[in-house]
Amino acid sequence: MHRTIPTLARYDLTLMVSSHAPMGDVQTSIKKLATRFLKNEGVIYDIANRGELNLAYPIRKYGKLHNMARYFVFDMEANPTMMKQLMDDIRLDERVIRFMALRNRDTRPVHRKNPNKDRKLPMT
Repeated sequence: MHRTIPTLARYDLTLMVSSHAPMGDVQTSIKKLATRFLKNEGVIYDIANRGELNLAYPIRKYGKLHNMARYFVFDMEANPTMMKQLMDDIRLDERVIRFMALRNRDTRPVHRKNPNKDRKLPMT
């Protein structure tokens, strides 16, 4: 018997991570986030590290002034409930300065059977 998961929608998630945080800590946080997402039967197609870029304006967050940030872009599929849980987890991470999740309108929601069977986590 196959277990089906609810309707999935495609999302782009952009994270702006503090440039003050050591890269090892950032990679660990992203790996934890992705692992938790995959365990909840989400699908990650790509994690792109866009590098460290200057911000258009300084952002004060958690008592620090940020002029630069590391950008990460996730291409993923999830159900809306799972995305809400993921956003709550990201909101609590002090390394994340800003984040935005956009639902892709050009893709239709799909029903899948266990999409992460034997799938390995992509490296950042």
